[in-house]
This record gives sequence, C-alpha cells and structure tokens, in this order.
Amino acid sequence: MRNLYIIHKSSRGSLFGIGTHIATLIKCIEKMGLRITVVTLNDGSVEETTVEMRHKVRYIQIPNPIYFPLDSQAYQISVGWLLKEFVDEEDENIFHLHRMDLKSLASVLKHNFSGRVILTMHYSAWSLILAGDKKRLSRLLSRPANELPPIEKYVQQSFGEESELMNHYCDKIIAISKHSLESQISIYKVNPDKVILIPNALKDTYRPISRQRKQTLKQKFHIDSGDRVIIFAGRLDEVKGIHFLVHAFKQILSLYPNTRLILAGDGDLPPVFQSSRYLWNKITFTGFISRRDLYQLYSIADIGVVPSLHEEFGYVAIEMMMHKVPIVVNRTTGLQEIVRDGIDGVHVNLHPGRIRFKESVNDLTNKLILLLQDSEAARKMAYNARKIVLRQYNMERFETQIQALYNQEFSELDRIGDT
Repeated sequence: MRNLYIIHKSSRGSLFGIGTHIATLIKCIEKMGLRITVVTLNDGSVEETTVEMRHKVRYIQIPNPIYFPLDSQAYQISVGWLLKEFVDEEDENIFHLHRMDLKSLASVLKHNFSGRVILTMHYSAWSLILAGDKKRLSRLLSRPANELPPIEKYVQQSFGEESELMNHYCDKIIAISKHSLESQISIYKVNPDKVILIPNALKDTYRPISRQRKQTLKQKFHIDSGDRVIIFAGRLDEVKGIHFLVHAFKQILSLYPNTRLILAGDGDLPPVFQSSRYLWNKITFTGFISRRDLYQLYSIADIGVVPSLHEEFGYVAIEMMMHKVPIVVNRTTGLQEIVRDGIDGVHVNLHPGRIRFKESVNDLTNKLILLLQDSEAARKMAYNARKIVLRQYNMERFETQIQALYNQEFSELDRIGDT
C-alpha cells in the first residue's frame, strides 16, 4: 500500500496560505489511489490525540505538549515515536512536511521508517523576520552567536536548523517560486538535484456579476453604493506591510472621500487600530472570514493591495488576479514574479524600517491614485492578470507536477526495496 502523510502545525498559516495549499494538494491526488493521512501538530483544539476519517482522508490531531515547551525538540521526537502507531513500516510511505521548523521530527522519521521525506518550503524564519534582506542575513550568519542581539541569535539558530533539515533529512524539496528555488541552492547550499519548482495553484472560482448584483452585495456589507473599495486580505502583521497601507489610505481620503478600505483578516490588531485613529468609519475590520465572504468582497472591490515586505509566493495576489481585481503589489520576492508592472498590476517600492517610511507611503498612495483615476488601465490590467493566473497557476498544471513527483518518489522506494 502506498501512503502519503501530510504533516504541518496548527497556526494562522494553516488557516491561510498553507491551509489552502494542503486542501489543493489533497484535491489533486485523489485519483492516485494513495492512502492519505493529514497530521497536525500543536493542535490546540484537542486535549488528546484524535483520529478520524473525513472524505476518505485520515486526520490525526496531536495536541500541544503538557510537559515540554511548545516548540521543543523533545515534543517533535515524541511525535515521531507516536506516529509508529499509525505508520505501517511494510508499506511504501512518503512524509510530506509543510513546515520549516520540523527538523527534529524529520530526523526521527528518517531513523524510524524507510520512507521518503519531502518538504514544501512555504516560508523561512529569516525571510519573515528580516523581510527577505539577504545581505543582513549574510552579515549575521558570519558573526559569533554571543555577539548577536536575541532576535538575530534566533535567526541564526533557526537558519542552521532549516539548513540541516533541508540538507540532511529531506529527499526532495519543493520550491513554490523561482526566487525560493534560487535561495535554496544559493543560500542553504542544497544540492540542485533535490530541488523542484512547483508553483502554487488555485481552483478557478471566479464568476462575473452584474452591476445590480454588485450593488446588492454592497448593501449586504453596508457599503455606500458610490464608495470605491480598496481591499487587503491576509494577516494583519508588520511584515505584510499593513501600516504602509493605512497611512496611504489617510492620504487617499483627502482626494477621494468616498473610498472605503477593507482589511480582511486577523492578526496583530492593536497597532493597526492605533495607526487608523479617526478613520474608523472608513475602515472595515472583518477579522477571519469565510472564503465565500472574501470572494464576495473581491467582487465589489475596485483595487486590491498586497503590500507585503516579503512573500515566498503570494496566494492572495493570485486570488485577487483570478477575480479580476486590479492590484498593487510590493516589488519584492514572490510578488514581483507573479505580477508584471503595468501589465498585470502595479508595483510599489516599500522599504522596511522608519528611515524611508514616508517615501514608501507616498509611493503607495500614488500607485493607488493611478488605478483610481484611470479605470480603463485598471480594467486592462485586471483582464491580463486573470489570463496569467489561468495559464500559469491552474489546477491541472499543479496536479500534473505533484503527481509526477509522488510517482517518482514511490518508484525510488520500489528501487530501494529491490536492491
């Protein structure tokens, strides 16, 4: 029997990009005849390990540790030994990891089982903390740990563990973007033969709506019929560039008072509330919402904004593009790969830190004004954006690539078994 174990942690990421990716992954391998198990670590919704079948997929939920720190090595080792109760060692097994902080678990899997270990690199700790600044990473990696402040010491340590995971315990590593593939080879020094590029994909759920339906939806969300709508979707965290957007929106309102900003997502809310003082009647905070509600908000949005300082890929960007929402994205990493400036959307230059904060806000303001003023150009960009999503990030392409990878890895297990 061929088994696939999809392993991740319960987190905000599991509700957003990683969760979407795993759901897409399961959908694309349903016809392969694999026995699929999804293993969730640090699951705060359960008090003891639970196992249940849902739609022919087995789900194992493992709670937070009681006697160990939350992210301790001992917890991951315990999880590895616990999985011996659920893994048939006589079968062919693939363990597909979706977190970069699972080195200790991966080491136990390699020691206990003869299966193959695959990792999808959705993010890296250093890129989130340093906003993708490779030069700063290089500088801190070259310094002794005892000379570093706590946050940089953490980056150095987590980088070392990520590198060990990728180089010593993974048989294959999936890069979800070209820049991610390049960083695996150039920064982590991974053997190029172990790395494969498989970009994320989304099911096309876009349905055009009439003007009347658009007005009905505006009424549903209590938005004035004449308001222009700007939407942000994702975690409300500093790395997502949310503070640039709120300050830019303040300037937009002085020129376009009939404008509303929708912040769809959860996260570090108090700083955002502080930044948006006196704009409360113009900004809608939705918290975490269903995909159905989010897609309805996309259908009434005039502009989408993805101002992240770093994105390994950018699920939200292709969601907006799929729904023909004209978008402004930061000229960084994965976003720059997805969106061609002036063709599929508009690039903005946002700089981390306070020194160039005003400059960044002004640039974002100007790019938003550009799309608000030129509706015809915005319409053309949205049309081009949808075409590129359908061509490059469609489910059929992802399905073909991921099935080919799994078949290759199972064939490798067959070869090893025959020797």
